[in-house]
Order: sequence, then C-alpha cells, then structure tokens
Amino acid sequence: MCVLVVLLSLAGCEDLDNPDTLRLAVNPWPGYGYFAVARERGLLGKPGTPELEIVETASLSDSVRAFKRGQVDMLGGTLAELAAINQSGKRAASAVLVLDRSVGADMIVASKDITSLDQLAGKRLALEPASVNVLVLAAALAESGLQLEQLELLPLPQGEMPVAMAKGQADAAIIYPPISGELEALAGFDRLFDTGQAPDAVVDLLIVADTVIDQHPRALASVIQAHNEALRWGQNNPAEVHKLLAKHTGLSIEELVTLSDSIEMLTLDNQAAFWQPTGPLHRLLPVAGRIVQQLNTRAAEGTGIPSQVLNNRFIPNSEAP
Repeated sequence: MCVLVVLLSLAGCEDLDNPDTLRLAVNPWPGYGYFAVARERGLLGKPGTPELEIVETASLSDSVRAFKRGQVDMLGGTLAELAAINQSGKRAASAVLVLDRSVGADMIVASKDITSLDQLAGKRLALEPASVNVLVLAAALAESGLQLEQLELLPLPQGEMPVAMAKGQADAAIIYPPISGELEALAGFDRLFDTGQAPDAVVDLLIVADTVIDQHPRALASVIQAHNEALRWGQNNPAEVHKLLAKHTGLSIEELVTLSDSIEMLTLDNQAAFWQPTGPLHRLLPVAGRIVQQLNTRAAEGTGIPSQVLNNRFIPNSEAP
C-alpha cells in the first residue's frame, strides 16, 4: 500500500488536482480501514481507476488540518468535521458516502463516582473540539436534559485523554477506539454513555473537496465502488479482513473482533435511508453545525451549514438533492 507520511506542521503541498491520484486522510478508526483493504486487494490503480494515496493521521483533527491545508483531497470524518471544514471558509467540501455508523464504539468514560449523565453538571469533560466528540456530546445532552453551559469543557487531543483522566485533570472524557481501550483499562473509570444508546448519532462519512466532485466524478465513483467491493469481500472473509485492518489501524485482531459488534459497516445498497430529507444526516447536520459553532469562538455568528453539503449523487436509489 502506498502511504504518504505527512508532516502536518508543514503548510502547503503540491497541486492535488490530478485525476489519476486521489489522496485520502484517515485516522486509526476501523471504519476507515476498508480503503486500505481496497488498495491491497488491487481494486484501485487499475486502468480507469485512480491511484489512492492514504495519509495516516493521529486524529480526526489532524485529518481536518491536512484537508484545510490542501494536503489531501478527501478524508474520513463525521458531520462534525464536515461542519467545521465548511464553517472555516478555507475549502468547500461535501459528504458523498456513508461508511459506517457507531453503535457503541464512541463513548463517554467517567470517574466511577459519576454514575449518571446528569451528574456531569459542573464537571470537567475532555473532548476534541470540532470533531466526532461533539456528536456524542449532543446525544448525551439530549439524553440527559443537560445544557452545554452546565459543563466545564476541556479541549484535548484524543491521545492525551487517558493521562488527563489518570492525573485528575478531567472527570470524564468523550473518546473512541483505539484510545478508549487505554482509558477503560485504567482503574477507577467506567463507561457512562455510548452510541449504542444513540445509534444514529455518529455516522462516518467520506468527505470530499467540492472541486474533486465537480471535476473528477468518474475517478471518485471508482473509489467509492472499490470501497464497496472491499467491504463486501470483508463480510465474506472476516478473518482475512481483520488481518488487513490490524495492519492499518494499529489495533489487534482481537480488538477488531470485539469492535465489530459496535461498528456497523454500510454497503452502497444500505445507504439510501440515511440520505432522505428526514434521515439522520439531514436531521443531525444542523445540530452538529450549531455545537461546532458554539465551541468555536472564531466562527462567524449565525454561520449555517447548507444541506447541499450532503451530496448523494453517488448513492443508488436515493432522492436527488
């Protein structure tokens, strides 16, 4: 597999407007791993399909930064990243494919003395701003009736959360694999809430620069089709696909098997309902945009996210946008 190691501290990158090569940023989340599976299975780079260069990042925030800087054409992310990108005004992007939905993998882990969501009032909650964490936060607020202003939010990268919790700098953290495993393994902490209680709250997406969608739809369609083929192959060959995913996510095969019950992968023929005007994407996009904006003091007041950023042109049997 061709892996491009990006130094995210470097601003600028060569021109990416090349229909023969597309660059994708992914952090170590199993739901994004099937692009690597497609690459290794030889489903990309054939005549008529683009090469896919995968930029491996440490977190969703790093993937967003790489996209904003023009280092990649697309990224794996959620409605929160989609909202953050479009609110920044630096580069327009749209979601074109649902990759998976989290049915328990995203969670809030808290000190053992916190036994219900309403007890988070006045507590220090670690989260990664403008990331999938805000969707989990929105679901938890809806479940508990708490208001955002009742929480003391502590912005932290995912990788720093276990240490912050162990040192008593945070009372709870919104977290996901593989870092969530580190935190749950520490004594004194329990899972307080997860997306099993709100299965449509966190939906992972392929987010693509609008210029790529407009200028290279055929190349993009071939990437989407290759991903779908890799996903179908993986469903029929779980042992083999877990080996490939372990190689590209840093998770063990045992961890991947355990996580398979909390991440629902979605093929193309299981997507149409997500893109309907009353479906979870259109319903939750304004929620994601509102919370991302509330957490971003530099965002312009009243900056909305138009529904056009949900582009279903590549999804069979879905209504036209």
